[in-house]
Amino acid sequence: MARYRRRYAAGANLTPMSITNLRRSDLNLLVVFDVLLELRSATRAAEVLHTTQPAISRSLARLRQILGDPLLVNAKGQLEPTPRALALRPALRDALLTLDAILDPGANSRRTEPARVFNIVSTSPVELGLTPELQPWLETALPGIMARFSTAPSGIGLPEDLLDSGETDLAIGRFAVHPARFGLQPVLSSRRVCLMRQDHPCGAAALTPQQMVDLDYLTISNMTDRKNEVDLMLNGMGLQRRIGLFVSHIGLVPFVLMKTEYAALVPEFAANMLARVFPLKVVFLTDHGQPTPYALAWHRRWDASPTHLRVREHLASVMNSWVEQP
Repeated sequence: MARYRRRYAAGANLTPMSITNLRRSDLNLLVVFDVLLELRSATRAAEVLHTTQPAISRSLARLRQILGDPLLVNAKGQLEPTPRALALRPALRDALLTLDAILDPGANSRRTEPARVFNIVSTSPVELGLTPELQPWLETALPGIMARFSTAPSGIGLPEDLLDSGETDLAIGRFAVHPARFGLQPVLSSRRVCLMRQDHPCGAAALTPQQMVDLDYLTISNMTDRKNEVDLMLNGMGLQRRIGLFVSHIGLVPFVLMKTEYAALVPEFAANMLARVFPLKVVFLTDHGQPTPYALAWHRRWDASPTHLRVREHLASVMNSWVEQP
């Protein structure tokens, strides 16, 4: 089990078993199940677990018998989990971590690789605020778990496919509606402000709509062909911003602003973070539209996972601390 944890970051969930079922079951079957759920291949699972493909197939057959479900079915050369297998995944993931800690209590001090990767899809302003703080907390509160961030295709649309497939544990963004199979937890609302270098020729203390459209802007690439709430407000007045540059991540914005006369419209929480580190100034808008709500979103298969709940609670607490004072 310890070798599995060190070599492999994966996870799953298992429905409660009676003591009788545990006595007649081999707990190594759960490790096999976990690896299969992640890799979707008996051949690759055999390589990871240093066994043979027939042995993996026999283990899967025993699991199917015990749980009364096909669990993984072959589809276009890949093992696809059944709905029950996906529903089982969270509890199994947590159970394997707990069992590993019990059977090998000294492993945390020897670990060189994480037991589990917690995948988070977010907007880059949210990632900017969370990444410096999250991993130190995980190392203390949930040893063996590592955060992995990726940028949402859009901070507006809920990445349903990624949440459904289990590729993403949590999504953070500007989600307005969600199907019932997802949980949604609002965490904060943030208005847009204008960020520019401190000696920018624009000396306005607050930008009017006309002053806003007189500036040149850079923005984040995932907002290509999308309009934020300020753009919609300006368009309603018959006005439009000039965007001259797209960058891949908000972390690049200050380096461009310091050397050019570009400005950027960003959430106030992110603007404040950047202005504390770089020689930039935050300029408010006389008309900024409604503050944008941000929320955490997850598939409800994770509702029963204590680990998932602790991560969500912590992220919500951190993001609530970004709320701007009126």
